[in-house]
Amino acid sequence: MTCEAVKSTAIITIPHSNIPPFPHRDMCEQKPRIGSVKDAAGAPKKLNLTVGQRLTVAFRWTVGAFLFVNFMVLWAGPVFIQGQVWKMGANKYLRMVFSLLDDNKYLRKFAEKYVYSKEVYTDFFAISVTLAMSAISSVCFLFYWQITYGTLPMWLIILYYFEWVGLGGRGMGCAYTFAHKEGHHRNGGIYKPWFANIFGNFWENWMGCWYGNVPNSFSTSHMFLHHHLNGGKGDTFYQFDLDRTSLNDLFLFLFRIFDHMIGTGSLRAFKILGQDGSRIFAENHDILWRGMFWYWVTVPTFIISVLVFAGNCGVGQIAWFMW
Repeated sequence: MTCEAVKSTAIITIPHSNIPPFPHRDMCEQKPRIGSVKDAAGAPKKLNLTVGQRLTVAFRWTVGAFLFVNFMVLWAGPVFIQGQVWKMGANKYLRMVFSLLDDNKYLRKFAEKYVYSKEVYTDFFAISVTLAMSAISSVCFLFYWQITYGTLPMWLIILYYFEWVGLGGRGMGCAYTFAHKEGHHRNGGIYKPWFANIFGNFWENWMGCWYGNVPNSFSTSHMFLHHHLNGGKGDTFYQFDLDRTSLNDLFLFLFRIFDHMIGTGSLRAFKILGQDGSRIFAENHDILWRGMFWYWVTVPTFIISVLVFAGNCGVGQIAWFMW
């Protein structure tokens, strides 16, 4: 584990003075690694961390390790199996079927005229429609089964995981890609006004909820932290202090990304940046907070309310469904 990895991981918030106002590409070139820091006898030098810092590092390492195990147990299988099926020949037939939609000039004309603000965005239409239909239908089927039979069997959960991943990760990859693209055009900028006024950023703020994306996260933290700082210090995606060959550093990085994805990391950063009276960072703090409230409170409350009012679902069954 690198010196800077331990130090930055141990600090809960980044001091305002350490966040550069402009991008610096070379800010991490001279950072020493723990293996290169030695004492007079040539032995690795120990970092002088307080008990609180050590506990913070241990906590974040533990969460990162849990996230790693969670991926290997629940998600790596569907990604690997579907990826192999795709590479072993399924791609030839599925590409042919998809091309019938993607190359259809009438669908593209429809998308250009009624859905997207620019013709170039019509490239998203076919995969957006098919992925949205697949995700919505699978979620509706889960609700139907839960309400009808009171619980979800393991085979159905496994099938849902395979559908969620989507042919080796292409499904979740598309959902993330669309949310990212929309984030660069806040308030539905890639869509026609009628669509933007109703849905805004459809994938970032609506469909993204089913793919682990906190609404408004791309429009706020991605644009005003990641791009503003060019991936440098203060970016909640910062990773240049980590050794990519170290499993320990991987666990710390997984916690850092988790902290970013659930919104808390960026919310803290915006609060710090807004302490000098910056209106832009204060506004992004509030926008991200509303997205977090929607993701962590409104959506779960709606799901639980539907299951409760539908009946045939006890506390245990609802907890199993939410898990």
